[in-house]
Amino acid sequence: MVTSLLYVRTDTTRQDQVADPRNLPSAQILEFTQPNRVLEGISEAYQNIVTKQVSVNQSGTRRIFLRDDGMKVRDFVITGRLDKGSITANVNKILKFRTDLMRTSLHPHGTIGFLSGNSTNFNIDPNAIGPTTAATRGLMIGATDLAYTGRVFTRLKFSMTLHFGGAHEVVTVV
Repeated sequence: MVTSLLYVRTDTTRQDQVADPRNLPSAQILEFTQPNRVLEGISEAYQNIVTKQVSVNQSGTRRIFLRDDGMKVRDFVITGRLDKGSITANVNKILKFRTDLMRTSLHPHGTIGFLSGNSTNFNIDPNAIGPTTAATRGLMIGATDLAYTGRVFTRLKFSMTLHFGGAHEVVTVV
């Protein structure tokens, strides 16, 4: 069974204290497991800043020069559903995650982490180590959408936009 996690790191549960996010306290984890809490999709939006400079020389030759000015956006959107009995506790976790302060001195790029059960290129773990080494990456919750679906409103659909901060790492998918 594939399990994915959305979780929060704190200064006391940083990566060197709790290496595996599955071992974090349950209040800091929203776990997606079949069949009651399902992560239905994850997508990544990535944009670079490419500056165009147009030039025409005296003989009339036209050129466009492109300059790479780095990364502009790296956002993730996760979608899923929560069924029946798990709704209240898990909605409360989502509400808490999105309203808690999402950065600390050890997590300047965000305290939110994501562990994908079936695609490592979507994994982002705020990687603070020790009491003085700040994380070089992290996520923050930018937006959440919650909606009941179905005839008797027993399923809750959700969508969450996660903004990436920090040093981008290239992950090669094998």
